[in-house]
Amino acid sequence: MVQFNMSEIEKLQLRHSLNIEQVRAKKLAGYVDAVHDPALKGLLNQMHQMSQQHINTLNNLLGQAGIMQTQVTYF
Repeated sequence: MVQFNMSEIEKLQLRHSLNIEQVRAKKLAGYVDAVHDPALKGLLNQMHQMSQQHINTLNNLLGQAGIMQTQVTYF
């Protein structure tokens, strides 16, 4: 894995973005369980998958900066 230098503020911003995205994924997973409309459930599933991709991307960036994050999957 290639490691790159990142300022402390950049690391803090990435961690903050990761936390926000993890909350978003958790809420979307809850919404998927709560709705009964198939079209809405499908849309929420797509949004949840995008959120998981964002979490993976942010974790990868943090890993490249030398900060290991735990993988959180909501679903």
